[in-house]
Amino acid sequence: MNVFVTNDTTLNKPKQYTDFSDADIIQFFWSTDGKKVIFVKDQLGKGMHHIFGVDIESGSIQDYTEAYTAHARLYHISPTENKAIIGLNHRDPKLHDLYILDFDSGKITLLYENHDYQKFLFSDALQIVLKCKVLQDGTWKVYSVDDRMLLQLSAGRCFS
Repeated sequence: MNVFVTNDTTLNKPKQYTDFSDADIIQFFWSTDGKKVIFVKDQLGKGMHHIFGVDIESGSIQDYTEAYTAHARLYHISPTENKAIIGLNHRDPKLHDLYILDFDSGKITLLYENHDYQKFLFSDALQIVLKCKVLQDGTWKVYSVDDRMLLQLSAGRCFS
């Protein structure tokens, strides 16, 4: 899969912005300002996803996460700022630390060093709202931002 863009609703003459012949683009989104297509792509089919942005005006492609030997996740794009929350597992391959990615500058800033949680819920202000642990038996434990357990969901109890 590659990135094509057109402003014609008939999809005539789309402009191609990427020309990948290796692993596919996994997800794609518009940046908040509408000037870039942000996409997640597996690097060479090895499960090491990176986050890229292609500038629609210049056609330049930036690998925002190229400095990291890590699997990257795109968690939440701000509806008001040209930023997103991303996850990188370069410190611990089992868990993703959370970062704020600025699509304009490419700057990545640590938001949360994660030692325990597999899932998160975020606000549009790019803040963590809830954190979740997923246990071996499939039980989910939901925690507040200050690590108070709020809820425990277990498949066994839900369906019995």
